[in-house]
Amino acid sequence: MFRKSLLGVLALFLISGCGGGGSSSVTGGRTTGNVTATYLPYLSSIDFVDCSAPGSPIKVVSGEVEGVKLFVRNASVNMADESYTDRHFNYLAFLQSGKVYRLSLLKKGKLPAPEPVSGVSGVCSFVATAADIDTDRGYVVAETAGSDGNCSTASDNEQWLLDMADLKGINLNGKEFIAFLPDSRFRVEHALFYRAAAASAEICSLPGVDNCTSIVSSPSRPTLLSALSVYKHSKQGFEHYYCIDFGSGAKLYSWNGSTLGELPNGNCTGWFTMAATEDTLYGTDGSSLFVYRNGSQFQVPSPVSGATISGIEVLGHYVVIQLYGGVTPSLYYYDPQTNSTYQIASQVEPMPLPLQYKLYYVKLLTNGTEEACIWNSAEPKASPICVQDAYWAGYSVKPSGKGDDYVNALLLVENGKLYSTDLNGRRLKELGSVDSTARVFFYGIGNCLLGEELYQSGNADVLFVDLGRENSLLKVTDTPNSSEFVIY
Repeated sequence: MFRKSLLGVLALFLISGCGGGGSSSVTGGRTTGNVTATYLPYLSSIDFVDCSAPGSPIKVVSGEVEGVKLFVRNASVNMADESYTDRHFNYLAFLQSGKVYRLSLLKKGKLPAPEPVSGVSGVCSFVATAADIDTDRGYVVAETAGSDGNCSTASDNEQWLLDMADLKGINLNGKEFIAFLPDSRFRVEHALFYRAAAASAEICSLPGVDNCTSIVSSPSRPTLLSALSVYKHSKQGFEHYYCIDFGSGAKLYSWNGSTLGELPNGNCTGWFTMAATEDTLYGTDGSSLFVYRNGSQFQVPSPVSGATISGIEVLGHYVVIQLYGGVTPSLYYYDPQTNSTYQIASQVEPMPLPLQYKLYYVKLLTNGTEEACIWNSAEPKASPICVQDAYWAGYSVKPSGKGDDYVNALLLVENGKLYSTDLNGRRLKELGSVDSTARVFFYGIGNCLLGEELYQSGNADVLFVDLGRENSLLKVTDTPNSSEFVIY
């Protein structure tokens, strides 16, 4: 069975296309673990919450900021037994007035101050970010205004690679970024670029963007349709897959740390997302599920004719299919043994939580109420477990864990009360009351979490909760005419 381990989940956070309170024991779930003491950040410019004094947020950066990205790391990762230690928020990268800064989140005496990235100015936006799984090394690909100083005239804009560990900017000198290429340990030591002057796609080593090797001639910039990093238990490491069009149609490629190899018969036209097991790749163009295995491919039509597949996720032996276009929002699963699809639920809210072997989703009832439900992939045809007048409000991961034992606790709102629960929905602690006119969501590491309280008006406030303490829910901000957002 292909389980959802934290090493696989980490890959979702470490590459992007576009805990707190000292080293104390964390007991929101069923295990303990040490956590590097960190601040919890949110956007109001940039403010910090200290777990030991959550009612007194700290203004760290004033004025307008853009492109804020959170970098997370682990103290150590053992690929052989899938264990990790001391996962924590590490630092932020952000843009202000054309300059890029790093802001540490670690509590080390005095309050951290923003540190500028040298060598680059006139930055317009961030293109992509990536980070190693177990070092401080992180990257930002940024676009600058070019010689005319105007971001809106794209013809002379330039791309730079920003090394956030060494706080150094590297001009790509006409190269255009395509994709980061991590190795089997998920350390980002290469990237794929396009050099228009040579009409060539090149793989270059990082952080210096040197030792570049041309891999294919292309008269136009290659298009990256989707990418996937998946932890393979049999390989004791990550494998990385890319759907790229180098000018002759979109094809599947795998990266083994030194070579970007084309997979045989790997047509991936239109694939905007992918999922994988040990031996099978799955993709979707919105209308079909594509199954690629051992050099051959076939497609499975959408479970409902005319419906749009908006997402796919591997859980256990199955592929969960989300339908949210042209049909009542629904969840199905595909069984590769029978080559058939089966319905899990209809009338569901978007963005279910796939954690370990289970899927946590919210079902909307005809009387206007809702249920928080759990589908167990180990018993796919059993009726989901549901809690009436409730919805899932996020989750926390353990700071240290192993294999698929990484969920610290889930959060559940039931009849206006916020609870922490275990993976089976069993309530652990009552944390406080939430506003019935708003929706709340939390995510974090360990016990100390920030969450958002989102109102129908679109405005949002920031909440704090300590999963180790009853009735610890606290409203950090209360601004009816403006919004603050948690940095995840």
